[in-house]
Amino acid sequence: MIRCTAALCGQAVIRDSITNFVSVINIFESIEVPQLPSMMAAISALFTLQRDHEDNQDRPAAFVRLTLIGQPPQNLPVNVDFQGHPGSRCIVQMAGIPLGGPGVMRVALFIEDREVGGWNMPVLQVGPVIQPAPALAGPNA
Repeated sequence: MIRCTAALCGQAVIRDSITNFVSVINIFESIEVPQLPSMMAAISALFTLQRDHEDNQDRPAAFVRLTLIGQPPQNLPVNVDFQGHPGSRCIVQMAGIPLGGPGVMRVALFIEDREVGGWNMPVLQVGPVIQPAPALAGPNA
């Protein structure tokens, strides 16, 4: 069985090619926007995975599901490759995410149609609601 030992979402996930260390930049504890609906430019997710010794599947079928209340879930296929090792990482970058309203955004990793881990982020509107300006009357009004 494959299990997720950690899941994080942030502005960027970087893997150093020399040391193989991973950094998550600006971890999202919540998503705060001045106005809703809005668009989120980018989000990155990191999932660390471990598998049992008897599990010999190196490249299981996997996808990331992005959900936000009031919007249909988005499934994104991803590659998970253990390369013969007991552990693996899955790093996913997503862009252009619509935020229709407040709620909880969840980014979850599914392997073989089973959720193994995920990260929740409340979507909050901070600041006043911006109302459109009234139409100005012209000189003949």
